[in-house]
Amino acid sequence: CRDIGWRTGLKTLFNTLDADGENSISLDELDPEAGQMVRVFVSAASENGLLTVESVWAKLDPDGSGTCSLQEFRALCATLSVDTVTAKALFRFLDGSGDGSVTADELEILGLKHEAAVDEQAAMVAARQRQSRARLADIVERFRAFLSRRFTTVTKAWRRVLDTDGNGRLTFVEFAMACREIGWTEVKSLWPQLDTDRTGVICLRELDPEGVEDINALKATLQLFFDTLDEVWHGALDRDGSSRCTKEEFVKTVRALGFPRDARRVFESLDVSSEGVLSMDELSFLGLPRAAKAPTRSELMKARMDKGSFRDWLATKYKNLMKAWSFGVDPEHKVHLSSQDFARALRRMKCPANPWHLWIDLVGSPNGQLVLKMVAPIEGALFEKFKQFLREDAVHVNGVGFLFLEEAWIQAYARNCDDQSGAIQMARIGVDTFCRVTRELGYEGDCDLLFACLDTRDRRDISMEEMRVLGLPMWPKHKRLLMTGQGIRVSLNPNEARRLSMMDLKSLGGGLKKKTLKRGVTSAVGMGTLAEDDEEQDRPSPLPARRGSMFRKPKVKARRSSTVHAIEEER
Repeated sequence: CRDIGWRTGLKTLFNTLDADGENSISLDELDPEAGQMVRVFVSAASENGLLTVESVWAKLDPDGSGTCSLQEFRALCATLSVDTVTAKALFRFLDGSGDGSVTADELEILGLKHEAAVDEQAAMVAARQRQSRARLADIVERFRAFLSRRFTTVTKAWRRVLDTDGNGRLTFVEFAMACREIGWTEVKSLWPQLDTDRTGVICLRELDPEGVEDINALKATLQLFFDTLDEVWHGALDRDGSSRCTKEEFVKTVRALGFPRDARRVFESLDVSSEGVLSMDELSFLGLPRAAKAPTRSELMKARMDKGSFRDWLATKYKNLMKAWSFGVDPEHKVHLSSQDFARALRRMKCPANPWHLWIDLVGSPNGQLVLKMVAPIEGALFEKFKQFLREDAVHVNGVGFLFLEEAWIQAYARNCDDQSGAIQMARIGVDTFCRVTRELGYEGDCDLLFACLDTRDRRDISMEEMRVLGLPMWPKHKRLLMTGQGIRVSLNPNEARRLSMMDLKSLGGGLKKKTLKRGVTSAVGMGTLAEDDEEQDRPSPLPARRGSMFRKPKVKARRSSTVHAIEEER
């Protein structure tokens, strides 16, 4: 006011203009008409995306002259749907210098922000949002870590202090009261991160999904062997009748049952009392059914089926033990069965025996493997003898012994098949051919009895599929076999070709010849008259020549290479 020459009654004038009493004067208070024009223009500009001084000025000064004329200003106002009268009055208001043009500095009175300030504010808002999201995402992990420090596992904390009524769910009020008791204060921030489905309640899976997976895996494992919780407790976990199960007993037992997850962590989740031992009541959390009448320990012992009764049951159901093994116990020809494989077989056969008790009776060890001679001792001993003969003593055109079942079938039995037109797996030989070939190989045992044990389908002929029960290793799956009337072709990928020596390749097909094909695949052809291209045989191998390569001649002539021994040990 002093600059423009007004010097009297300044305080009274200021108080009169400051109608809202905020100790400041706005344009609306000083010149309401001008304030209305500015609000109309700024509102129209914002609706069209012109939020900063720089964006408005870019529209007012398209030619870059540094000034805006009345014509240019009116053109922008027309674009923004501002009437001509308002545009002309607003231009005179903005033209503070009175030279008939408006500069960018004169636009400051509009109250628009600069782009730098907008960018800085947006960056600050984005940073706060990122921090908020990170804090909210981290709060669940911090709460789980807090519960794990206090109660060893989150699942134990759920059972012990959160879900005290055991109904499997928590409302917000229940959750808040439980958190207050254990000393957690960030309840309102934590709840939305747990109740992601917005149902108003949370369950254990939302708080500890890994713990739920542990419990479900243990339940599935136990249900494979036992029907009720009483059988689990008396038959596996409390075998000494002490009415409690220590951590060592629990871990040893569930691992023997084939439990695939961390047994010690599951024990801590079940041990709500933190006494280091489990009771049958604590195991009820698994959700296994209880027996209608709780059996006594002596009743469970009497109800067990021993291995003798099991063999009688198999012989009654399948006529003999060999058919029972091939079609019931080991239909997939795994030869060596785990406890879970055996339990699934019993469930599939609908055997009334308890899988775990019968497994201990047959195998004698929780961690062992079931083989044929444990179920059928006579047949198992006969097959073990014949298997050892084929591996070590069978005399054939390429030497002594066979490495793989396909090798024995191709070189000894399939070549004597009357029908040579089908695939090798489909070739079948009769009892006379089998006995003649087996005696030619040098076997001195009862060939007729051996064939009778192999002929589980009572067809008086067998294929390579029936001989898989012997347990000889099979060729790797990536080898492709095809038997035709002209011969047999065995294809190996480059990695397998590097692992086998040339002597091993020769033993596979009876005088095989190495042949290099496209893409580095080595093929072995033999036992027939397959046409071969001499130029293709002479082509250099794409595999690099290196020390120990299959293309180098072995320094020591041996019947089997060390690589094949390693393959046999792995199988």
